[in-house]
Amino acid sequence: MTQKNDIKNVIFIMTDSLQRDYLTVYGNEWMKTPNYERFAKQATVFDNNFTEGLPTVPCRRAMMTGRYTLPFVGWSPLRPEDTTVSDILWGKGIQTSLVYDTGPMRLPKYGYSRGFEYTKFIHGQELDNHFLGDACHLNPDDYLEEESMNGVESHIIESMKHEMRGILANRQEWRCQDDHQVAKVTLAAANYLENEVDPKKPFFLWVDSFDPHEPYDPPSVWDYNDDDCPYNPGYEGKDQFEQIPGMVEGRFTEPQLKHIRSLYAEKITLVDKYIGKLLDKIKNLGLWDNTLIILTSDHGKPHGPDEHGHGLMRMVRPWPYVEMAHTPLIIRYPGYGEGKRVKSYTQSCDMAPTILDAFGMLNVEGKKTSGFDIQSSCNTEDIQGMSLLPLIHGNENAKARDFAISGYYGYAWTIFNDDYSYIHWLRQCESDDEMFEILYDGFGSADGVHAENRQGEDMWTCTPHTKVEIPEADMLFDRNKDQYQLNNIIKEQSEVGEKMLKKLKLFMGDLRTS
Repeated sequence: MTQKNDIKNVIFIMTDSLQRDYLTVYGNEWMKTPNYERFAKQATVFDNNFTEGLPTVPCRRAMMTGRYTLPFVGWSPLRPEDTTVSDILWGKGIQTSLVYDTGPMRLPKYGYSRGFEYTKFIHGQELDNHFLGDACHLNPDDYLEEESMNGVESHIIESMKHEMRGILANRQEWRCQDDHQVAKVTLAAANYLENEVDPKKPFFLWVDSFDPHEPYDPPSVWDYNDDDCPYNPGYEGKDQFEQIPGMVEGRFTEPQLKHIRSLYAEKITLVDKYIGKLLDKIKNLGLWDNTLIILTSDHGKPHGPDEHGHGLMRMVRPWPYVEMAHTPLIIRYPGYGEGKRVKSYTQSCDMAPTILDAFGMLNVEGKKTSGFDIQSSCNTEDIQGMSLLPLIHGNENAKARDFAISGYYGYAWTIFNDDYSYIHWLRQCESDDEMFEILYDGFGSADGVHAENRQGEDMWTCTPHTKVEIPEADMLFDRNKDQYQLNNIIKEQSEVGEKMLKKLKLFMGDLRTS
């Protein structure tokens, strides 16, 4: 049996927008995700993992720094005073590498590749597809239903079509599944492991796949593949792979919504396939028995009414409902916790301390190198998250914490425990197109000047056509009877609501002073 100090390497695999309910590991009965299931049988599955700061960028900030973001900052660059895992591992004899295609990590001055010795960025995803040009024989109108544009301003529609032209310019060259983005990322990661790593030294590899984030462009959408979507065969409508965001009522029929969810599911199955290929490469290279492997995601996605997304198509409101906040987390520590499930509440900020603990560096101090003092910026004293290794090694009742938080900075906080979830809406705002102006210059090109000059604390998403619109009153839900948060019981259970709010505010207050 592998002993705790036998871990030599860590591989962290992030997939963006992977909703846990679409994985068979978490109870889905109609999807096909055999590689996640195979991995879970040899690993520890965490059932109550929550992203504390939504969405994409705040989550990664928490994962990299080990600190909560929700009370402090939203979608923003790393600051000089932030200390990341790669900062701490700098100069410690550990090879650090980042292989990714996640455009939001690479926005001007954001710095999320900071400290990694080796970086490989794969072009072609959101906020980056314009890099490939726009010469294209494919027409966005062939992928949009007329009613999906109901009530949407013309400049928004034109911007979305421009964005789609960039996507299509990339996809028109695809001839097989290996051309898809997740394939390129995982194959690049496999190449790094096989040809770039010095086998005599430990390494830390962060793999960040923007898939299965939209566009929902799985094999069935493209000309090289004649098969129907396996989850919705026989569908005769358009493949709306890049949906115009907004409320779904009056804009999407139920068959259209089902097909959009089916395309998303098909893309997750493709992600599963290539994650499986990467895991196989890890085994074939002899790294399986001395490498800690983490599979996780940053958030889910809203795709329709009720449990599918509380009426939203894409992330166009700062609403931290469970479909967004409750995320998958599976960790393999060789020789420990195989087939185990952990009920304890875990958070995105637990990733950094878990990685550092695997390297034996959870309580590390900075050091002077060639007279350069990095003591203040490269130690672990500011970490707020917890290492999850004790939960893997311990019994089923071991706990990191008995509740979790989530939310959008400046707009909503939520708390989850075994019995209830509570959403505290922080303020009521009017329509806010700032996000559209920051990341989309009116024609969907994600102009860097806007990102550089207009960045502010209210930024909360990179999805265009968003609106800062939140409910007027707080909400309470019974998690045992209403797992999808559809029945607000705050009036019937006002005392419970008061206790949950008090606990939430006290915890947020403690974070602010720590």
